[in-house]
Amino acid sequence: HSGQQWDAAFEALSRHDLKGNEKVLDIGSGSGKMTANLAGRVPQGTVLGLDPSVGMTTYAKASYSPYYTNLSFTQGDATDLSYSEEFDLVTSFNSAHWFSDQSLFLTNVFNALKLGGALLFSIPCTPLPQMAKFFRDVLAEKSLQPYADLLKDYKHPRQKFTADEYISFLEKAGFSNIDVQEVPFTYYFDTKPDFANWFAAVSPRLIEMPEEEHNQFLFDLVSSYLATFPLEKTGRVIFEQHELIIKASK
Repeated sequence: HSGQQWDAAFEALSRHDLKGNEKVLDIGSGSGKMTANLAGRVPQGTVLGLDPSVGMTTYAKASYSPYYTNLSFTQGDATDLSYSEEFDLVTSFNSAHWFSDQSLFLTNVFNALKLGGALLFSIPCTPLPQMAKFFRDVLAEKSLQPYADLLKDYKHPRQKFTADEYISFLEKAGFSNIDVQEVPFTYYFDTKPDFANWFAAVSPRLIEMPEEEHNQFLFDLVSSYLATFPLEKTGRVIFEQHELIIKASK
């Protein structure tokens, strides 16, 4: 659901004044859509999109680089960054929480920034209580019992943090002028299959079970979700999530 990343990115960007000539590094550039939007915001500057996926980087280059002379993409891991005081702004929208070593990741970002440069992130924060309870209890339901053994030891590679936790990470990495705000977002999915496809895309849980069981698991999961969180009057699925909008400077 690209709207999730898009909405949070726009909220983050609304909190930062761009001059139009910045040199920007966008970490977790993915398809390149938001990175291209950044390039349009800094017509006298440059934007480099960084993503660990070869396929996504290839797609982004083909889709957007021909239309922006100040835009480029490269494949790489942000925990291996070797840039030194090169960028005015480092952005990351719904990507930073995938890095298991936040200390290393943020130290690399700090080193990549020029003195006076800024960090601007958005990441999902700790789940809302009602969502946490649902995902904690869902495998206890009879329809999902067959999957319980497959998933009982599963540990999600994506991390979620409170505002205070992320402020602590930033302070330890050397950042100042830190501002971390928890902002609510509501996402809508037009159909149940749309919601199931989104969940499949964002959840590595499916890796833990045979491929032939994926569709049934998603069907059962969505059915349980809708029994707890009914459809909107228009028939759309509603998913509520809070994001951390993060700004800091070097």
